Parts: sequence; C-alpha cells; structure tokens
Amino acid sequence: MRCIVKGCTRSRLTNNDARFYSIPKVRNDETELLVERRALWLKRVNIKEKQLLVSGKVCDKQFILGKPSYERDISNPDWAPTLLLENNEQLSANRCQRRYIRSQARALLDILARFARKGTICF
Repeated sequence: MRCIVKGCTRSRLTNNDARFYSIPKVRNDETELLVERRALWLKRVNIKEKQLLVSGKVCDKQFILGKPSYERDISNPDWAPTLLLENNEQLSANRCQRRYIRSQARALLDILARFARKGTICF
C-alpha cells in the first residue's frame, strides 16, 4: 500500500509506522456534507473520480494532526488533506491551524461565559 498523493513516496514497505486513510465513501443515505468532503479530498490530492483506485489511500503526512478529523468537524483543517500537496490548491498549514485553534478558543470562551452568567463559575 502506498500514498496516492502525487510526489509522496510513503508506503508500507518503506515506513512501517505510516498510517493510511481511505478517501471518504458516500453511501445513498448520507448527506450533502459527505459528498462535499469526498469532492474536496479528491480535489486536494488532485485525482479525478475515474482515476481513483479502490485501494487508494492517503498517508498520515498529509494531515496536520496525522489523521483526518471527524466527518462533521468542518472547521478542522484536517477535514481534508492539507499538507505536502503538489497541486496549486495547497493550503498554508500554519494559517489553517491558527484559524482552527482560534475557533476552538472562541467556543471555549463562549461556554465559560455562559457558566459565568449562570453563576456556576467565578473568574
């Protein structure tokens, strides 16, 4: 097994500790969100649907945290591969990561503010 990202040479033969992830599949009962995620994965790895092999996998080096995020976590930069991509759609990992961390911090502050308003937490 090897990574399908053009320019990536990682495989099970050369890296025993490498992890590989399948391109998300879309089943009949799933939402538009998962269709969008699959399309974004294919766009980022620069592969058309017709070119995709059944066993096509993306290695852990293509993700900031080393694995894809949960399928509903759209704001996570690892919702689709972001690193070491050769095509022109490559994203700045640092920018994506900073944006994600800021959004998580805002969410945490909102939760703390709600508790403070209820009087369960004191600053």
